[in-house]
Amino acid sequence: MIHIDGIWEDNDLTASGNIVHRNVDEGISKETRNDLRILRSLKVVSYELRLSGICDVVEVYHTEDGSLSVFPVEYKHGSPKRSDCDRVQLCAQAMALEEMFGIPVTSGAIYYHTIRRRENVQMSEQLRNLTYTLAGEMHRFFDEGKVPAPKFDSFCVSCSIYNRCLPETTYGQSSVKQYFNNKRESIK
Repeated sequence: MIHIDGIWEDNDLTASGNIVHRNVDEGISKETRNDLRILRSLKVVSYELRLSGICDVVEVYHTEDGSLSVFPVEYKHGSPKRSDCDRVQLCAQAMALEEMFGIPVTSGAIYYHTIRRRENVQMSEQLRNLTYTLAGEMHRFFDEGKVPAPKFDSFCVSCSIYNRCLPETTYGQSSVKQYFNNKRESIK
C-alpha cells in the first residue's frame, strides 16, 4: 500500500522509530575503533534481488586470518517479532553487501531499541531462499501494480495504516480496492 498505492500515515510508533533511526543516521558516517570500521547509512544495491536500500550500520573488520568481514546491523524501534520480516530485511542487506564487497556475509544483527539488545542472525540457506522468494513476489506485485490481499494478525493494530488497510474488514478480499468496489456494487 505504501509503494504501490502511495498510502502512508505516521503514528506514535513510526514517529518514535524515526527518532531511533535519526540517532543512528545523524551520527558520524564513518568511525574507526581499533580494527573495527563502522559505516552508517550505507547505500547498498543487489542486482540479483533487484533491490536497493540503506543499511543502518555496517561493521567492517579484519578477522584473525587477515580476511575482511562485513557485519550489517539493522536498528528497529520495537522488540523481536514472531515473523521473519526483520530477518528477511537484514538478509537482503547481507546479500547486497556480498555483491558489493565480493565476500560472504554469514551473519548480522538486529538491534531492538525497546529491549536494548541485539539479536544475532545467521544468513542460513533457508533465510536466503525466503528472502529471494519474497523479493520475487514483491517485484511481481510491483509489475502488476497490485497490492496483495490483507492478512489480519495481532500486529496489524499497531500499523500506522491500519485504518486505511482495514485488514479485519477486507480479509479474504483480493485487495482493499476490490472491497470498496464490492461495497459500491452492493449499494446499487
